[in-house]
Amino acid sequence: MKKLSLFTVALFFSIGGGGVYAQGAFVHPGLLHSQNDFDQIKKRLAEHDAQTLQAFEVLKNSWVANKAVNDIWGVTEYIKRGIAGDENYMNAYRNAAKAYQCALLWKITGEAQWAERAVYVLNQYVAITKGIGGNTNQSLVPGFIGYQFLNAAELMRDYEKWEKEDFERFKQWMIDVWFTTAQDFLERRHDTVVREGNWYHYHSNWGLGNALFCVSLGIFADLPDIYNYGMYWIKEGPGNESLYVGDSHPVKQDQGMCGYGWGLIPWFHEDTRGPFGYLNQMQESGRDQGHAMAALGLLSYALQSAYNQGDNAFCNLYNPLIPGEAGQTMVAGAAEYVAMYNCNQVDPADIPYTQNWWMGGLSGTGRGQWRPIWQLFINHYQNRMGMPMEYCTRMSKIVGIEAGGGSYGTNSGGFDHTGFGTLMHADEAVTEERKPTVLSPEIVQDGAVRPYAEMKEVKKGTPLTLRAVLPDGETDTGNWEWEDGMKGASRDITADASGVYRLFYTNTQGVKSVQMFCISVYGEGIRATLTPWIEYDGVRMNQTSEFSAVNGRDVTLGADYANWNYVASTRWYDSQGKLLGSGGSYTFRQGNSDQTFKVVLTNESGVEISREFMIKNSVVIPTLAVDGKEQESLRAIVTQGHDVVMKGKITSVRYRNGVYTWSSGEHTESISFENVQSSIYRHLDWIDTSSSIKTYEANFDFEVKVYQEGRTLDDGYYRMKDRATGKYLNSRTMKF
Repeated sequence: MKKLSLFTVALFFSIGGGGVYAQGAFVHPGLLHSQNDFDQIKKRLAEHDAQTLQAFEVLKNSWVANKAVNDIWGVTEYIKRGIAGDENYMNAYRNAAKAYQCALLWKITGEAQWAERAVYVLNQYVAITKGIGGNTNQSLVPGFIGYQFLNAAELMRDYEKWEKEDFERFKQWMIDVWFTTAQDFLERRHDTVVREGNWYHYHSNWGLGNALFCVSLGIFADLPDIYNYGMYWIKEGPGNESLYVGDSHPVKQDQGMCGYGWGLIPWFHEDTRGPFGYLNQMQESGRDQGHAMAALGLLSYALQSAYNQGDNAFCNLYNPLIPGEAGQTMVAGAAEYVAMYNCNQVDPADIPYTQNWWMGGLSGTGRGQWRPIWQLFINHYQNRMGMPMEYCTRMSKIVGIEAGGGSYGTNSGGFDHTGFGTLMHADEAVTEERKPTVLSPEIVQDGAVRPYAEMKEVKKGTPLTLRAVLPDGETDTGNWEWEDGMKGASRDITADASGVYRLFYTNTQGVKSVQMFCISVYGEGIRATLTPWIEYDGVRMNQTSEFSAVNGRDVTLGADYANWNYVASTRWYDSQGKLLGSGGSYTFRQGNSDQTFKVVLTNESGVEISREFMIKNSVVIPTLAVDGKEQESLRAIVTQGHDVVMKGKITSVRYRNGVYTWSSGEHTESISFENVQSSIYRHLDWIDTSSSIKTYEANFDFEVKVYQEGRTLDDGYYRMKDRATGKYLNSRTMKF
């Protein structure tokens, strides 16, 4: 078989019910909604379809969307959740709902007023918000709010008045601020994995939300490594959000997963009322119904995003415990299980339940709660695949036309889901003859078969075989074609680059199916921001990579990576490429000549990010004198009323021709301040060009902080922040 390399060229293919696919790349829009979705909605509106018109009116009349362009809830420097009296995440979920709903309205109507409202929200957050904070509950923010911002941005990406620079800034902001929190939870779970020796301290919705965020970010930012990373946690991971089926897990071999008491679906119950004879118990069904439904909704968004890229993960899941369609569609059995209990039309005693963790039975808390999640399941399993979803349909009839954030209460649960499923997920129901074939993906490396559509951290140049498998008993028509025109149900590739492959199959009824494969090569992918800093004379200067240091003084160079928990290694080199050390910082003693250093950070996707440092040999010493007492320093803290002198002192008379330039305009060696009452900041530039051999330069930032004695703070909640690093004091560890 001919071996091909993965490549990305602008070839496009379209199939009914899916979208328009770009060869080797993610399709856009391609998160919760495809372009085909919007085309079909516009068609139904033009045809005056009664249900579409009614559902559209619900969206168009949303009070959240109809707030004026700049009428949004307060955007803050940090989105905070979990500390009583110090929370503001409510503003973020309301604004995310506004951005998403306005983006939907723009895609459907083309009216600029909606686009302006959506983009205004997105740009405001990029400009103001620097991080996510609070207690452990901060880990819920990416999964319940971040994915909604991403869906709004995904729909607005082709709005011509959203400047390219602003779009790129939003993308980097999502990587630097949001991915850090999501990834940190998935990996550490606030250290409970190490402390307790297991992965199930947190209920399923925590991990599902963060994995959903990663799946969404991977598609939005065209990062196969992050898409695969998110899908790993959902399909293969060891946590309660995982759909992995087995009596043990590769990461935690003494822990069973789905079907064995843990994972997202801890127990499968044979029951003729369920799809293909199974009703499947959700991890949080014994906790309360609000969380059981929340988890179900988050899962559906990840699977819907995969479907829009060409992977029917609703129906092709790997389940070695239950062979065939019942196992592959285990999520359908879970949706029907949750709907059966919450529709209040079935005696709870007639619904199977097996002990799960501490939860001994179905919880009645929140039973029957309205959440706009059911139409998506009905649309996929019933409309697209021809599988009856009786209990989801019952719940849908109870809830009625699905609205979105702002229509189901004002607390966070009312904004957990994007909603509007009646409008957005309403494909025409297939007939028996027009059912698509479910394809099962396989990736083969060195004879080992992976029953998944994704493969992460592949070594560059690795030979792989990609193939799709038909259901047992299905007649193979032989009508297989890859996006680039290659024929056959499998192909050999050399993984030279990250990207996407799609395989199309036409069954005996002439109905097309597609199977997407996503390969991420180690060394390619996400690039968070690497911020340099220099510490000199006990003072740390952020976002600085050049400095003038005096001979014999210690200098510390450092680099902070925004995705601080996603670092494989950090190495320091001199100008000749000699390895000097490793870690987040490097300290040396300045010599009598200029020096150049380079830091190379490798993140866990294998991507190398580097910054260079230039440390010039300074012939000027910065000094501060307070009431006549001089010290070699750039910083001082004083009370009001003192006299201060800032000075740049040359180390030899041969530099006497140097020119001083202070930021306040003076050209003297020193500047004086008498009876200071407020803090003072000055920058000094010094240069000597009198030598024919070398130009000497020095640059310093002086700072004198003045505080008022006897000043008191009003009663309230306060957080201590390190001005230099932006970090907050942890009251438990007493560290920033």
